[in-house]
Amino acid sequence: MFRTICAALAAACLAPAAAYAEPAATPIDAQSHYSGVWLEVGRTPMAITKGCVAGTTTYSLKDSTQVAVVDDCRQGGVTGKRKA
Repeated sequence: MFRTICAALAAACLAPAAAYAEPAATPIDAQSHYSGVWLEVGRTPMAITKGCVAGTTTYSLKDSTQVAVVDDCRQGGVTGKRKA
């Protein structure tokens, strides 16, 4: 009896998830999706970024097939010397 109730409860919880179809994949427009300045929220510590805060990454199109990437941060604090 207990197993039947558990199975029915599990089926009731999982049924809505199975009712929705997976959305179709769509192409990404790199110019509108990746261009601009992205602010760093968190990072994995690495020697190259030691002492860096306020990290940013700037993405821009070089041409129709290449994206330019520029990483930047500040040494010691948000008003510190720029370390690009």
